[in-house]
Amino acid sequence: MPDSTTDITPEQLQEAANTLLKLTAHLRSGPAPEQALDLAAVLLDEDHGVLVRLSEALRATSRYLVQQAPVPWSPQVEHTVQWLTLAANDIQDWTILHFDVSRLRKTPFRGQSIP
Repeated sequence: MPDSTTDITPEQLQEAANTLLKLTAHLRSGPAPEQALDLAAVLLDEDHGVLVRLSEALRATSRYLVQQAPVPWSPQVEHTVQWLTLAANDIQDWTILHFDVSRLRKTPFRGQSIP
C-alpha cells in the first residue's frame, strides 16, 4: 500500500501540466528577459528542475514495470522499458541548459545594462 506522502492522482499531474501551459503562455506574452531567465532557471535547475524530475519519474516508471512485469517480458514490455529509459537519459542530458541560462544572466538585453 502506497504511503500517503507519496500518493498522487492523475488530476495532480494534470495540474502540473497546466502550470507548464501557463508558463508557456506567459513567456509568449513577452515578460522582461530577467523574469524569463528566472523561470527558465527553475525549469532547468540541474538538481531540482522540471527536466530532472521528469527524468526521475520516467526511470521510476521503467523500474516499476521491470519489477511488476511477468517474466519472460513480452516484446511490448521490453520495448516500453527501453524507450522510457532512453527518454529519461535524453531528458537528463538537457539539464546542461542550466549553464546556458546562467551565462545569459550576464548578457545585456535591449534597454538594459549588465548587472
